[in-house]
Amino acid sequence: MSLLDLPNTIIAPINIQLPRGLKEISFDNFKIRKIQKEEKNLFLKHETIPSFYRSELQYTRWALVKNVINMEEINSFHNEINYLRETLILYKNKPINLFVFGALLKPLFLCVNHKYQFEHISDSYPILNKDIKKIKILYDIIKSLHENSKDDLYKVVIERYQSALYVNTAFPNRFTDLVTILEALCVKNNQGEYSFRLAIILSLILYKKFRENKHEMYKNIKIFYKIRSEFVHSGTSRHCTKSSLNELLEITRKIIFIYVNDPSFFKKEDLIKELI
Repeated sequence: MSLLDLPNTIIAPINIQLPRGLKEISFDNFKIRKIQKEEKNLFLKHETIPSFYRSELQYTRWALVKNVINMEEINSFHNEINYLRETLILYKNKPINLFVFGALLKPLFLCVNHKYQFEHISDSYPILNKDIKKIKILYDIIKSLHENSKDDLYKVVIERYQSALYVNTAFPNRFTDLVTILEALCVKNNQGEYSFRLAIILSLILYKKFRENKHEMYKNIKIFYKIRSEFVHSGTSRHCTKSSLNELLEITRKIIFIYVNDPSFFKKEDLIKELI
């Protein structure tokens, strides 16, 4: 294959809502700009796109765009899509529908990879002017964690978190994954009394960093740990509700957010003593 046969532009539609008047957001290797009508039509007509994405694409106005000259740059763009998706789901408690990956090629060819389906698929992810700089900073941190860090913990944690967001993941697995993430970040393997230590550490972190009610958090986290144990040992739990899952998702998001900004915070020998 010669360079003349390779794509010059690669595009991934993204269901976001940007401030009025903003034309594009530029990152190091790609930009977000308005999707053109003919580009959207190519996706809508493509036979591999499932029906629930077609309905969403009707209202999608933006896309990630990158000019490429070789296959290596195409492959790197798929990584950059994943980094941005992780950035946005950790930035705020709102799933981002960035799951139709497409390449607009010359000669025309379209490849599609739909990995995750979240709830509220028709909702767009709002980004305000004040968010843009923070999102760029978080994106750089997450990209660095993937490309430069020797610590694989983040990669395991974010994969489990995305699985817990995925609506087709079994409910017990979603809950179990979230508690496992919190345990992996906050409690060392050689420390006993896992539920007690986890509840103490998380309630103190959430109080200090987000001014949450630490007594309420301690009680709720103990309940979450009990629910996880019930799922693991019996496969069911009478204490688990949709609201408890949503609360656990938000707690987990906040803890991962703290971790990506300062991984060393969770590596302290006695985290409880550090927090008190």
